Formats: sequence, structure tokens, C-alpha cells
Amino acid sequence: MMRPLRILLLLPLLYPGFPLAGQSPAHLPGELLVSLLPDAAPEKLAQRGAAELGAPFFVRDKVATLLNIWRLETTPQAAVEVAALEWLRRQPEVRAAQYNHLLEYRGGPPNGLLPDDPLLAQQWHYQNTGSNGGLFDADLDAEQAWELATGGLSAAGDTLVVAVIDGGVDFQHPDLAANAWFNWADVPNDGLDNDENGFIDDFRGWNVDAQNDDVAGQTTGHGTPVCGVLGARGNNGVGVAGVNWRVKIMFVAGSGSEAAVLAAYDYVWAARRRYNTSDGQQGAFVTVINCSWGVNYGQPAEAPLWCAAFDTLGAAGILSVAATANLPLNVDVAGDLPTACPSDYLITVTSLQRNDQKAILAGWGPQSIDLGAYGQNVFTLGAGNTYGSYSGTSYAAPQVAGAVALLYAMPCANLIAMAKNDPPVAALWVKSLLLGSTTPNVGLAGVTLTGGRLNLFNLLENYNDLCNPCPAPFSLSAAVQESAAALSWAQIPDYNHFKLRYRVLGEPGWNVHHDVQSPFLLSTPGLCEVYEFSVQAFCQTGQASAWSEPVNFTTSGCCVPPDEITIQTPGTNALKLTWPDNATTDMWILRYRIVGSTANWLTLETNLNTVFLDGLLACTSYEVQIQSKCNGSYSSFSPVFKGTTEGCGSCTMFSYCSANAGQSSGEWIAGVAVGNWVQTSGIGGGGYQNFTGDQVLPLELYPNTTLPVVITPGFFGTPVKAYFQIYVDFNADGDFEDSDELAFDPGYAHNGPIEGSLQTPGFSGLTFTRMRVLMKAKNATNGPPLPCESFDFGQVEDYCILLSTASAVLAPAAGRLKIFPQPAQDAVTLEWPAIAGQSVQLQVWTTAGQLVLAQPVNGTDQRLQINTSGWPPGIYRISLQTELGRWQEKMVKI
Repeated sequence: MMRPLRILLLLPLLYPGFPLAGQSPAHLPGELLVSLLPDAAPEKLAQRGAAELGAPFFVRDKVATLLNIWRLETTPQAAVEVAALEWLRRQPEVRAAQYNHLLEYRGGPPNGLLPDDPLLAQQWHYQNTGSNGGLFDADLDAEQAWELATGGLSAAGDTLVVAVIDGGVDFQHPDLAANAWFNWADVPNDGLDNDENGFIDDFRGWNVDAQNDDVAGQTTGHGTPVCGVLGARGNNGVGVAGVNWRVKIMFVAGSGSEAAVLAAYDYVWAARRRYNTSDGQQGAFVTVINCSWGVNYGQPAEAPLWCAAFDTLGAAGILSVAATANLPLNVDVAGDLPTACPSDYLITVTSLQRNDQKAILAGWGPQSIDLGAYGQNVFTLGAGNTYGSYSGTSYAAPQVAGAVALLYAMPCANLIAMAKNDPPVAALWVKSLLLGSTTPNVGLAGVTLTGGRLNLFNLLENYNDLCNPCPAPFSLSAAVQESAAALSWAQIPDYNHFKLRYRVLGEPGWNVHHDVQSPFLLSTPGLCEVYEFSVQAFCQTGQASAWSEPVNFTTSGCCVPPDEITIQTPGTNALKLTWPDNATTDMWILRYRIVGSTANWLTLETNLNTVFLDGLLACTSYEVQIQSKCNGSYSSFSPVFKGTTEGCGSCTMFSYCSANAGQSSGEWIAGVAVGNWVQTSGIGGGGYQNFTGDQVLPLELYPNTTLPVVITPGFFGTPVKAYFQIYVDFNADGDFEDSDELAFDPGYAHNGPIEGSLQTPGFSGLTFTRMRVLMKAKNATNGPPLPCESFDFGQVEDYCILLSTASAVLAPAAGRLKIFPQPAQDAVTLEWPAIAGQSVQLQVWTTAGQLVLAQPVNGTDQRLQINTSGWPPGIYRISLQTELGRWQEKMVKI
């Protein structure tokens, strides 16, 4: 829905040097963002685009699950970009397409820093005395508002969370540390996704650039004061106070482009969705996102994905607050992102001075800008345990975001009850209350939608006046047991006791229990029947609430498949499956196959709830489903559960540290050659490319040898000097920290192909491991790249390589290993020259370093057939090791 329009005769104030129209927002060269239909294949789209456009076109990465957004790259030339964008918008699987615009922060540097003392008196936006050119009472009326709420928990005990997306934050600041949000469901730095939310080690939040929880990001100079305005710890005897004294700040570090912003939204959205679907047991109750950055002159038509994201966030119950441009222009005319986006779930803010006039360098728009808040010389905390005055719309927006969470902290359960039952409606109610509670302002009249500024006290008082002292119970749920169900609902202080009614779904009359409490154990004699129940509250005031919306549950005794399967890996060729027993089930039918395979399912029947699957491929992912059989009837199959056998080499088994370059559009790694092994990666791929599963035959290294190396850079424009290094995890322990693992270091920067030698140390055994190639553009102060470093310009590439102590590959004069048919389907035959009296060891590997098959072979047979029906399609490396040497060939399986 579009924002309501106010028809005005507006004469905008024009300033020389600030153009209002005709500006085109900057974007990352060659980068396009597309939102695809759920089942669309981005790789096929890119292949088709390259063929039809006659220009390079490929998939760089998936940006966000929200709206299924992918980043594509093409030649960074204006004509090619325009043609590619127009072509994408015509494709049937593309919902929307746009450039990846560059962002800027919307705040200036502090005017001055002050010592760390109790400094509330300097926060004039809370209580304006009229001093220093101010206007008496031109403030947020915070003192009165804090008598009603100061933050903390909702009326139902929910921890209130505000998400801030910015470049970085200093959570070590003593005035901010206590309000930092932590993901307590995750174990920090263990390399695992403990809470299975799709993010590994996101204990402190998320950094979308580094793909870790380093929320300090690249700079904390902007994000720290933004967080301070919103949620500096109040009433703690230290420094200053935020609008919201006790709110948890979920910080997502991400800056530079829309792709980073969309990825940050994805993290916040996933947390709130998990909270909604788990009734508060997982995720986080994120009420609002603060966005103190944007794109000057940006038009919503140029950023359909960004604008659509606000509606998706709103559907989960999340409002977004955005700061408008720090330019004296009408954004309705000139454009601005995101504040010109027409989402009902977006609140847009401009900046006011202490004299209650709009800041000179602050945008406006009667259609696009909702309200004002104080953003000129706002006193708050800064990075590094400092305090100071900051100016810009960046510092007006977090006042509004803090107010949203403050509203949820009111001791009135109506809002949280609505948020539990209908999240998007609750979000819209909050926005309506906020915009309807502004104080009229002469400087904003006619140039903003409300014509007013934020007033904390009006907001909380208006909500308080609407508060129903006895709201209907909410968050109803049922935990089904044998012959019973434990029925529960949310408890708030206003509730005294309850009345509960229930019935079999479809029956005309209700059964009623009086004077009950949550949880209530209800006997359910019927097997596999659907019941509904509803609850009425009686409050401390003596009032009775309305009946809650009914909630359905099904009693035990149904023939249903297991809803959970525990999968363990007892070895390289087996999986152990365990699922809950069920008294009504006579037998289970289990089916399994390799993930991604189109082969028929393998099935077995069992009356035990623990099964070992033997004879599986090593280091291979399998999918499993289970069906129940009860008294001759069959349930549906369970959802798919997945498990991976052991046997993976360190290259893919370990989670190696991340390394990447912020931009690779100007310089990148075009090719790497080590000995006779050559890998051409070409232009693009972003600051990091992972080739660990893409190699036909991996590089093979032997102990104590020297091989020639050539790394070829690519440049868009004038070549620049860069450092080049290669690290190899020679001891296969999952890192590059050992003293001999810097395998190639020329010792200087160069602006063309770099040559040298790679020296291997002594090692034993046969294993796959990780090789990392780094190219880092040189500047006046930096040095060569570290193996786990994120830097500004260049590229990082990872490969799987084989460490082998075997003798070298046999020369063609010794005869060749023959493999047929090629490509193979269900079976493949090997033939080799006569090697009478010699033992032979057969090994088959995937290109990602997974050992598929290892067995001894009688060398005199000279022929062997292998069953490949269960192998997934792909390229395999087949090796026959003999006493004389080794044959090595590749095989293609379809």
C-alpha cells in the first residue's frame, strides 16, 4: 500500500549546489540483484543471459532467503549493465531486478568530545531548558514518558530487541555493554550452527561482510552513537541515557551496498520468524530495525527488492525506521532510498534542531517523510569510551526506533497479545500510535506527513488510554500426552484465574472448566481426535475478558510418522538412525538415498526404532524418510532428514577461517598455476571464490618438493600493485597457523603475473586438504595478506588439493588405465596393463576430496567392474597404486 497522500501547494527551498533531480545513485559496477521465484535456478538464468546478451553473466552468491535474492555479475560497462537489467526484468522467473546501489551513512563527525561523567543534563533533546539557542520544552517529553516505561520486558515477559544495522559498534563501551543482545542458543567460536538458524557462531550478532559475529565491523564511529541515542543504559550512574534504558540491541554489521543491507535484513527476519513460530522459545522478539543510512536521489523503481523487503519484515511483525537524506531537498521529487519506499511498515524521519526548526541540511517530503526527531548536536556516547555531540538524520531515527520498543515495554498486555496472535497488525498499530502522537511543529508543517515531531510521553499515554485492563488470553498451545493434553497460555500480572472451554471439533456444545490455571491437564479419552479449546480471563480488577480465539490440537493414537530422527555417524560407511517409539505403530518403513540423486529409494522395514544403515559411501550426504504402519493402515512419510557419513578430508570437513576482499571488480585473481596444474577462474566471483568442489583433478603435492608457481591477476582499467600469497594446510588440522603453511610468498608487490616456487615440507599419509590463494591490492600503509584477513581490494580463492606420499603417476610408456563407458551410469569397467604378482590399491575420490571407494585389487586380473548406481552425478578421480607407480584418470558419472 502507498502512504496516504496529503495534497499541498509546496514551494521547495532550493539551495545552490544541491541538485534535486536527474541524479543517478551510484552502484557497484557490474552487480545486479534479482528476486527469483522459489523454484528458479539462478545458474540457468545466468547461462541463458550470457548466451542472449553476448556478455559474461554469472551468479556470484545468494544474498538473502528473504525474497529469494541473488547477486549476479556482468561486464562493468554502462551499456552492458543497462541491457542486462532490462533483460532480467523480462524473464518469467524474475520477480524483480535492480542494481546493487552503494550506501552512505547519514551522520557527520562529532563536534567535540567530552569526558566520561554523568552527562544527562547535556542531552537537551530530553529536557530542553531553552539555553544555548534552544527553545524551552522543544524536546521529547522523556521525563514524563519514563514515569510510564523505561524499557526491559513486555507485559508478558518477552525480552524486547531492537535491531541496528550499521558499519560496526563498540559494545565494550560501559554505557552500552549491558544492553548488547547475545544469541544464547549459540556456542561461540565452536564452528557449529548450534541453534540451526543458518548462521555459524552468531553469538554476538552477525557481520554480513565477514560472515561471523564480529559486530565491531570495519568502523564503530557511526554505529556506536546511533546505538547510544537509541539504547545507552539509563539510570546506571554512568554517562548518558538512551531513549530506551533497558533494551537489547541486536547489531548486524553490514555496509557499502544494498546486498549487504538485504543480507542484514535476512538475519533479523530469520530471528523474528523463529520467535513467532516457536512461541518465543527460539529466535528473538525483534520489534524494529534502525536504518541510519541510505542512497541520495534513489528512486523506489530502481530498488524494488529493497522496498519490498520492508513488507516482508512487516509481515513478521517488524517495523523499520529510516533516516532521510542530509540534504536540503524534497525527497518526493528528488528521490531517496529507503525513505521514499512506499511500505506501510516503514517509518521515515527527518532532523530537528534544538530551536525546534528543521535542520537546514535535512530532507523533507509531505508524502515520503513521516515525522521529525532531534538530530542536530545530539549529545550521546561515542566509540572508545567517549561522549560527544553528533549531527545528522542518523541520530534522529534511533530516537523513533527506541520509542517503538519503549511502547512494547508498557505494563499493558494488549499490544503484546496482538503481536503474538497477529504480528503484522500489531506492527501497524504501533506505527499508527506513533504517528498519531506527534507534537505539531511549525517547521515540519506541510513538509512531512504528520507535520509533527516525536513525543515519547504522548505516545505512551495515548496507548495507556486505550489499554483494556483485561485483555483476552493469548499464546495458547497444547502439549499432547497419552490420553491427555497439557493446555497452556500466557500469564500476565493482571490475570487472576481463568475459565476454559473445549470440545471435539464440530460438536455443537462446549465442555467448561471453571477457576483453572495454566497449564491445565485435560483428559482426552478419544484416540486421534481433533479438539479445540478457548480461555477466558478474570482479572484483578474483577473484570472478565473476551474468550480467546480457539486453538486446535489432535490427541494421541494417530498413525503418524516420526516428527524427529536422530542421525549419528558411527563410521565412514554407516549411519545410525533413532526416532521416538510409538505404542500405536506396529512397524516402520524406512527409505533412503543420496541427497540430490534421482535414483529410486532404497527401503527396509523394521519394528525397532533404531536402525544401522551399512554399506554407504564415505563422506556422502543421505536423505531419509520414515513411514508408520498401524493396524494395517499407513501414515504419510515423514519430512526429509539428512545425515552425512564420515570420511571427508580436512578440506571440506573443517570450517576454515574466513578471508575475503570487500571489492574485486577492479582487480582479481584470473588464474593460478602450480607445476602442471592450472586453474583459470576469470573475472568476477566477488572478494572470495570457493573452488573446493569444482575441480576436475586437484593439485597433487608430494613431500619435500619444489614446484614453479605463477599467479595471474586480472584488472579492470590500469593495473595496480598487489601482494600474492599461497597458504596450504599441510598438517590437515583445519587452519593455516602452523609455521610451514605459508607455501608461497614472493616478498614484494607486483602489478602483473607473479612467479616463484612453492616448497612443500615433509608429511605422511594420503589426504585432501585446503589451499588458499590471496591477492591484496597494495596501498601506502598495508602489508601482505594474512590467511584469515578481510581487506579492501583484491580476491581470495580456496581449493582442495591432495597431499600424497605415493610415487609419481606412471608415464604413458607404462600403458594406460582405461575407463569405460564414459560417461558411466550404473557401472564402469577398469582395464590396466599386466602387472603379474603385484598388489594394487584402488581409490576413487570426488573432486571435493570425498573418498568414495578404497579396496585392494588383484593386479593380475587386469579388469574390474565397479557398481556406480548409487553414486551422485559428477566427476570422479580414479587411482590405481602399484609398486611401480600409479595410474590416475578421471571418470564422468551421469
